[in-house]
Amino acid sequence: MIRQITKYLTHIFHKSRPSRPRFPTYKQILHGGFGEYNGGSYVLEMETYPFKEEDIQVRVKKDEILIEGKMEERLGDDFMMYVFTKKCRPPHEVDITSIEYKFEGDRLFLTARTNK
Repeated sequence: MIRQITKYLTHIFHKSRPSRPRFPTYKQILHGGFGEYNGGSYVLEMETYPFKEEDIQVRVKKDEILIEGKMEERLGDDFMMYVFTKKCRPPHEVDITSIEYKFEGDRLFLTARTNK
């Protein structure tokens, strides 16, 4: 009896899990050419699902980028808190003062110019 209940709960758990990963994935790209006139740029692209734009904060410090997300999900009477923190240090060629970010659907795009 206990084995049947365990199998049932395991089946329900795996059935209700989302097909996409719970925590954001990202990639960093440093495009060719350096300097504003040569078209050099730095791009960080992050898939933010299941987090929404209002759940995510982007902070730029002296030599690092800090991306944080917090989200609550209600599960009946209980709730689950999902939290992620991503620290990344862009290459030295990146001009930190030129960093801009925008959200497009389930993606965060962070761009900057290179300064050499």
